[in-house]
Amino acid sequence: MRLKSILQGMRLPFLTGSILPVWAAAAYEHQAIVSVWLDLSLVTLAAALLHLSSNLVNDYFDTEGTDRINRFRTPFSGGSRIILDGAMSARGVFFLALSLMALAGVIAIHFVYQGRPLVVVFGLAGALIGYFYSSRISNLMSKGWGEFCIFIAFGPLLTLGAGYALTGCIHPMQILVGAIPGYLITAVLWINQFPDYEADATTDKKNLVVRLGKAWARWPYVVLMCLPFPTIIALVSLRLLPFSTLAVILASPLVARALIVFLRVWNDPLRIVPAQALTIQCHLLVTALLALSLIVRV
Repeated sequence: MRLKSILQGMRLPFLTGSILPVWAAAAYEHQAIVSVWLDLSLVTLAAALLHLSSNLVNDYFDTEGTDRINRFRTPFSGGSRIILDGAMSARGVFFLALSLMALAGVIAIHFVYQGRPLVVVFGLAGALIGYFYSSRISNLMSKGWGEFCIFIAFGPLLTLGAGYALTGCIHPMQILVGAIPGYLITAVLWINQFPDYEADATTDKKNLVVRLGKAWARWPYVVLMCLPFPTIIALVSLRLLPFSTLAVILASPLVARALIVFLRVWNDPLRIVPAQALTIQCHLLVTALLALSLIVRV
């Protein structure tokens, strides 16, 4: 039971937020990496380790703040309570987070020996964002920078770094490839802040939802959910992405459903859970369609 609690605390289902953008980056580079499945596996593992580490760091710093007083915890927000429920001590959670970061660093050494030293820069940037997002030293999530940091870390930084690790080259187009899942992972964070609103406001955790107020904060969520589609259309029109990537539009009915549900329940922290789940599903479907369409390349 304790192991199960620890695994739940690491929030494994959220790993699609880091794994799928890596695969989209690999799909963009697919002609250059058909024979390097080991490298793709290692990049995926490193991204997952850094993601899990940032989840644990977030729990470590939030336990004595918002998590303890949060009356509306959901399966997708409000922290894992891994410390509050006694599955691990705060010190144990912090040590596990650092250990996962260290394992990602070991993987980075593999790529350094392959002549790709900038992997360390990309990996360190991701680790630092994950740490300082929650850390009391910087507390970026409370200063209105958390949403931007999540967009960068799980979007352009991730795809740009993964593409470099796989090919040894930096392709600026990976920034635009990463923006598409970046919009949606930011939407995931954004909607998860709605049921946490009371606890966040009480503990002076001034993320953008708290700063705007829930009524105004509805509309940035709508924009974030819709942005992948005009972005894809524009990139295809400019011939920066292949025509096949228009397949991403197939996810628009699911996005529409998520928006309809959200706009009905946004102010009810108990009924918002289906909208949270749909938002995660939108990220998964859009990013998966993006990766598959980049492999097809029509």
